[in-house]
Amino acid sequence: MTARRFWLVSGLLLFAPARVHAQGVMTVEIQNLQLARSLAAAVEDPTDSPIAGVLVEDVSSDWKKTLRSTTTDVSGRFTFAQVKGRDVYYLRLTIKDFNQLRVRVKVDPKRGKELQLKMEISA
Repeated sequence: MTARRFWLVSGLLLFAPARVHAQGVMTVEIQNLQLARSLAAAVEDPTDSPIAGVLVEDVSSDWKKTLRSTTTDVSGRFTFAQVKGRDVYYLRLTIKDFNQLRVRVKVDPKRGKELQLKMEISA
């Protein structure tokens, strides 16, 4: 391998996503806290079609412990009841052939909007 090719390959590896999992699946995290009316949402693919069967987990703030879970229905919708005393919810969405999605949600019935989540197809 020539020195130039070595540095090119090394440089590409340096800029690869840090959170790549097996088979090209990545974790996509929405950085901004999402303000929502409730803990209900529609989950869609990149073409705005609903995704049925998505595993939706309400997890601990370190993303490690599952507190409760559900799956999306045929319309790509799910809902959780609010937990008394909790302000922010950490939701992790997973389904085969899509990148895992992580989102933080704060429920505010007055200022929030309906939550819509879009999942990306994995590489």
